[in-house]
Amino acid sequence: MISDTIVNIATPRGYGAIGVIRISGENALDILKKLIQKETHIEPRLAKHLFLKDKDNSFLGDAIVIYYKAPNSYTGEDVVEIQILSSPVLMERILELIIEYGARLSRPGEFTERAFLNGKIDLVRAESINRIVYSQDLVELKSSLNKFSGKLTEEIKKIIEELNEIVLNIEASISFPDDVELMSEVELFDKVKRNVLIIEKILEKHELSKPFVDGIKLTLFGKANVGKSSLFNIFMEEERVIVSEVPGTTRDIIKERIYINSLPIDIIDTAGVIREIENELDKIAQERSEKVLDTSDLIILMFDGSRELNEDDFYAIEKVKKKNFIPVINKNDLPKAFEKEELEKIIGKDILSISCLTKDGIDKLKREITKIYQNRPELNEIFYINSREKNLFIEAKNFLNEILFNKPTIDEISFLLKDSIKKLKEIIGEEFNQDTLKEIFSKFCIGK
Repeated sequence: MISDTIVNIATPRGYGAIGVIRISGENALDILKKLIQKETHIEPRLAKHLFLKDKDNSFLGDAIVIYYKAPNSYTGEDVVEIQILSSPVLMERILELIIEYGARLSRPGEFTERAFLNGKIDLVRAESINRIVYSQDLVELKSSLNKFSGKLTEEIKKIIEELNEIVLNIEASISFPDDVELMSEVELFDKVKRNVLIIEKILEKHELSKPFVDGIKLTLFGKANVGKSSLFNIFMEEERVIVSEVPGTTRDIIKERIYINSLPIDIIDTAGVIREIENELDKIAQERSEKVLDTSDLIILMFDGSRELNEDDFYAIEKVKKKNFIPVINKNDLPKAFEKEELEKIIGKDILSISCLTKDGIDKLKREITKIYQNRPELNEIFYINSREKNLFIEAKNFLNEILFNKPTIDEISFLLKDSIKKLKEIIGEEFNQDTLKEIFSKFCIGK
């Protein structure tokens, strides 16, 4: 049972027209009355214009105050929201007073955590709130709103309900064999298989939506001075990265978000090929480049068409040959030092020809990047699950697949069903541990 009262600023810090201070807990209304220094009836869910004062009865300005009586509030507790002028000094002063009157500063996400613990929202909706707040574009926002609507939770609850029905039938048939008949093996397997397919469909919808929500991780790679930074700047449409004739100018990983045909792309410029490690900086740059390659969705492997191929080029090919990559020859505005067809035979792929100077071929390269991501789901169907939810879905599915493929005993089937149900309940928060909650809500902003 939560008994203390928490407070924090619920709007972004800084200067502005309106700032909001939120108080939640059993003493919220008493603290408000201390701030206004008089007894007055405050109607729940009705905006009221009040004057705030400090302990010395000094005027602190006027405010619009709304009181939400438990359980009809965001957190399920008594909540007071105070709207005042967004003066950082004024807001901090009022915050100090509220703490003096018995509240404590909230932890990140604690208001939403209380909403979850008090049964106002499930864990799926709680996590989607944070993603709504930090959405970078309309697609990410819509995917979060779709989750917040509760459709995913409803699907999960239906799966849990049907799996529970099987468990109850098994346990009842064991405890009361004369009264309850165990469902047939065919019926049992059909029910399990149907729910496996539902989970697989959820995961499939997520994978289809994921590139449009998370963005494509696109890495530029190749030997020094092939034009990686120049291409990065073209994509950015500004001089974001220093371009120099001196090889190896880029030593750190540089990452920015761009959009090509409405597809969000995190474009990454790397140090590229460093075969001869001469110092600690080279070593760090090489390690970072290789780490980025391992986690990229797509790699642009660049070559300089005006220079002969060398060991650095072949080293770069080896690094990406088992990955998803687009080979590109840059500097087609200069006399060519090798035939494109020769390199295509080595790589086993068609190669695009571009010029970062004249921008020839850039549009074709953009089309190639987005080619496999043409079928974007409708906004109302866009769907996203986070890594925690995805892993739990996979674990739940694996338990069910053990029933389908490993021929367990009826007792073992019951245990596997319960294990699957447990994982599904963890997704929506019907079962949880404190460490999981701590990790989830620590990512929220202070006043949420």
